[in-house]
Amino acid sequence: MYGNGVNKNIKTIAHRGYVAKGVENSIEALEGAAEVGADYVEFDIILTKDNKFVVMHDFNLKRLVGLNKRVQDMNFDEVVGLTIKQGDFTSKIPSLEEFVNKAKELNMNLVIELKPHGAEPSNYIDILIDEVKRLKLENYKFMSLNSKVMEELETKAPNLETGYVIPLQFGNFHHSNVDFFVIEDFSYRNRLVEQARKENKQVFVWTINDSALITKYLQSPADGIITDEPELVKEEKNILENNYSYFDKILRLIDIE
Repeated sequence: MYGNGVNKNIKTIAHRGYVAKGVENSIEALEGAAEVGADYVEFDIILTKDNKFVVMHDFNLKRLVGLNKRVQDMNFDEVVGLTIKQGDFTSKIPSLEEFVNKAKELNMNLVIELKPHGAEPSNYIDILIDEVKRLKLENYKFMSLNSKVMEELETKAPNLETGYVIPLQFGNFHHSNVDFFVIEDFSYRNRLVEQARKENKQVFVWTINDSALITKYLQSPADGIITDEPELVKEEKNILENNYSYFDKILRLIDIE
């Protein structure tokens, strides 16, 4: 059983926007996350052949576009605006600029995940920093599964908030010149948050969608929950903050239905 205390400082980070409201990484998913009160939207960016950033998770367009082509082999104008489909939703691939402009309009904070495909030019980070300056992205968070990329970004732009996404964490965090760590549920331990705190770093947990796990993390010292279900996180937080019993919760669910 969990205690009744809720971590009031924990942030809700909508994973690729709110996918119950639109295709992942789309403008509609961004708007959906804003509608349900997410604190941040996490989204992915990939560099095109002509060195411009588009908002896309997959290196290959087959899953969402139905086109067996890699983003790295296509120019910006060939990628932006392509129709993407997921479930009952249809949208268009946005540029980084379009996505950021909409986020600013919505007053939505962003977590930008860099998805290097390996064919980027040696000045990849310099290209990114130029875009950060041009689009005024200095107040957002940046993260990647590629630790070398994040270390270089932290070195060249220490003013940016950088994070390392760790698929599987064993033991303590290794020394890393970033501002936050992102770990999955299997690896999470409260002591990792304690270690991170001592190093003035934050810890976010991904991808937390199950009701019981959401409740667990809302009562943990973690700094943020990355989730596909930001609306559910909001509901669970409300239940904890108002000290609802599980019986109350069942009555509320019956009411909703």
